[in-house]
Amino acid sequence: MKKISIRRTAIAASAVTGLVLALGFAFAGRADASLEQSCDELLRHEHGLLCNSGFRAIDRGIEIRAGRALLWYEQGSERVHRMWLTDGVLVTFNADADNVAQGSSNQAEYRLDKREIALLGGVNLSVGETTVTGERVEYSLNLGRLLRRTR
Repeated sequence: MKKISIRRTAIAASAVTGLVLALGFAFAGRADASLEQSCDELLRHEHGLLCNSGFRAIDRGIEIRAGRALLWYEQGSERVHRMWLTDGVLVTFNADADNVAQGSSNQAEYRLDKREIALLGGVNLSVGETTVTGERVEYSLNLGRLLRRTR
């Protein structure tokens, strides 16, 4: 798999909105070297990039997989600061020194700046021996704890 750096200038070179920019390419955010992502079909979107198929990302200890993902840029920047994930989401991360957390949901939002993930719809999150279910579960990777749960 070839690694490329996505830049707005490269995206702007595409004259047609929605033109497929990459197929089977991996890309890394230029401003945040810790963020690695791959996507089967990458499209331009007014707020950033849309991965239309086979999304996978790793960011400072969390691995995220989803059918589709919208990657938002910080305003006036090329840095991805938020991800909206749909079509089946799977997450894996180290909850603490002893426990690996694994979760699944229909949708999710991951905020890279705060390192918080909100799992939405049919949520199942297992941390060590504990399993949490509900319609919305929010977890802080920085704090290593559950923030909110809605049944």
